[in-house]
Amino acid sequence: MFAIDPTEARSNSALPLETISKAVIVPGLEEFTGADFLISPLDAPPLTEITDSLLSQAKLRTHCEAGLLGQRKSGFDVINFIKDHHYILPKMREWTPNNAWILLSGTFTSNNEGDLIVNGQVAMFEGNRPWSYYGLRNSLRSWQLEGGYWDEVSRDSLLTLWMANMHTKLHESLNGPRVLSPRKPSQDVIVMGGGNTPEERQLAYCLIFLQTLPGIGPTMAQAIATYCDGKAKRAMEFITDPNNLKLKGVENFPARLGPVAFANARQAWGLDSGGEGVEQWLEVLTTTVVSVATGKEQTAEPPPWN
Repeated sequence: MFAIDPTEARSNSALPLETISKAVIVPGLEEFTGADFLISPLDAPPLTEITDSLLSQAKLRTHCEAGLLGQRKSGFDVINFIKDHHYILPKMREWTPNNAWILLSGTFTSNNEGDLIVNGQVAMFEGNRPWSYYGLRNSLRSWQLEGGYWDEVSRDSLLTLWMANMHTKLHESLNGPRVLSPRKPSQDVIVMGGGNTPEERQLAYCLIFLQTLPGIGPTMAQAIATYCDGKAKRAMEFITDPNNLKLKGVENFPARLGPVAFANARQAWGLDSGGEGVEQWLEVLTTTVVSVATGKEQTAEPPPWN
């Protein structure tokens, strides 16, 4: 998947039309991540819009963890990078700690006075004094030291090739299913759920998932995980179906689990009443991964959260 913020699809965008035509335009991408574009080796889940909905953010995080986020700066737009990079990178790294990119397009050199020359012209600060070439280099060093990557191409027409190449590289490194985690779980969950056996890893996925839901902390997550045999799939289906409250009193049913937790989970996943007594519910049917060898989808055996 190649997704772009609507600002990248404007009529005056420097992004080549060839690239825009192949992209999925996703409102909210820059607002939530600080990025202009997202490159993911995954075709699913689909992205249509990023909102405050936990489900839309879970989908986004799946692609961010598998792929990369990037900001594109063409020509004199690099000035905005110099001014704003300290704000952009932390926002991007909330979604992709290890794959946040700045991609520059153009030629960036210096004259004898140390001024920044962009595509053969001096970059002026508010029209009356030149920007420093060292200022750009210092900003790029800071970006790297703070955990980001950067690259540059000499002209906008090469952006398509760069993005296609990165998409190929990400496909080559794809190594299986990932856990949906719309917000970062607390560190104690990682410690509680850590382990090397399949059962311990399944419990870790289950605990991480549960604590992405509003109002569920480590103690309640552990109680629900115990009731659901440590399986995230079962926990997803259980906590989003309020009919399960009828099971209260059954052995191992979480004693303090009430209707508010079920309501919060349903709201977080966008599950509403369909009217006329019809309710929506969540059901996890199967899990697929893309084979690195063949490039084809295949059923994960066994799915780590099943």
